[in-house]
Amino acid sequence: MRLIVALLFAAVFSKCAAQGYSEGVNLSYDFLPLKINATAGTETFTGNNFKLTDAVPIYIKKDKSQYLVFGLNLESMDFSGSHPDLPVTGFYGISPLLGYCRQVNQKLALSAILIPLLNSDLYIVNSSDFHFGGVVRGVYRLKENFAIRVTLGYRQQFYGTQYIVFLGLDWKIGNRWRAFGDLPNNATLFYSLRPKINAGVNYLSGGYTSFHLTEQQHYILYNYANAGLFLEYYLSPTLAVRGTVAYSVLRNLDLYNMNQKVTAGVLDYIPLSANPIPLNTEVSNGLAFKLSLSLRFPELKNK
Repeated sequence: MRLIVALLFAAVFSKCAAQGYSEGVNLSYDFLPLKINATAGTETFTGNNFKLTDAVPIYIKKDKSQYLVFGLNLESMDFSGSHPDLPVTGFYGISPLLGYCRQVNQKLALSAILIPLLNSDLYIVNSSDFHFGGVVRGVYRLKENFAIRVTLGYRQQFYGTQYIVFLGLDWKIGNRWRAFGDLPNNATLFYSLRPKINAGVNYLSGGYTSFHLTEQQHYILYNYANAGLFLEYYLSPTLAVRGTVAYSVLRNLDLYNMNQKVTAGVLDYIPLSANPIPLNTEVSNGLAFKLSLSLRFPELKNK
């Protein structure tokens, strides 16, 4: 979702150059205590967000310098408790993906990915619920321990077009420290406590994603930015479990009529023209708890 839009792209692009490992499968659960300060009183309820991201490489070259990537991203969000000012029971995201990665030389890696999207409550699925997106990325390794990367792309959304511009790095600071991320979507400072235990701080944005709500003929905009602390443990050389405690510095669960658009589109999460006024009361910032399980493999070395 990851994603930078992160959970959505990380599993694919990490194989070209990343945070010391490639991530083939990631399963995560977010527990979100939510609050709305409504005119009739405070509404407290919870959100449950499940995500599954996987990507499988099909190598074209024996030296693994070129390969296709096939994957699937699934997301489910539902709410429990009383929340009349947010009349939504749940929504879902389904995103198959097809990518191509190429290690051009020892310093440069390029990749491209096509991402069809179905974001809906799935009560009734219309052709207009299917959207398309695509991104390209370049990774340039300045030194053995330092790489920079640029990601460009777009996604069709119910509010209009979303343009994606990420500037990232991967910096192995020492034997224990590593910094990596793709701003403004995500950033991580990582510390190896022991061979099987890591800790760190991270920032993660939710990617300004929209979902069609069939019965009300509305769409909901889901966006967040969380800053948190994490601790992870390797159950095996390739299987890691991570727990994160975070606080949202930005949290949007906003309802709009289907004809309410951002006419000039959105750059990452910044509207390029006047933002429409939501139909519901604002959801307050607060804590977020995340538990994830990842299947990881050591990063591929440049040939």
